[in-house]
Amino acid sequence: MPRRGRHAHGDASGHVVRDRVSMETVTQIVDLADRHSEDLDVVLLWGRQTGRLWVDVTHRQTGRTARVNATATNALDVFHHPFAYAQA
Repeated sequence: MPRRGRHAHGDASGHVVRDRVSMETVTQIVDLADRHSEDLDVVLLWGRQTGRLWVDVTHRQTGRTARVNATATNALDVFHHPFAYAQA
């Protein structure tokens, strides 16, 4: 799944680290888990500096992405059932 403004590389733990580049700062984003179906890509992400967790769900055909915020206690559930947590 292409992502603009990010460069991927492995870290010491084997996780893929993406450096999100903006005009002001560089923030490290870590892919904690990903899964793919016929039409969706689902990725659990963690902001290394902020501690923030979220799930990006991308529809492959349209390229539309939904971002669903998560907490440490519900991150895996959000990853497995993102539409149950998405706000209407």
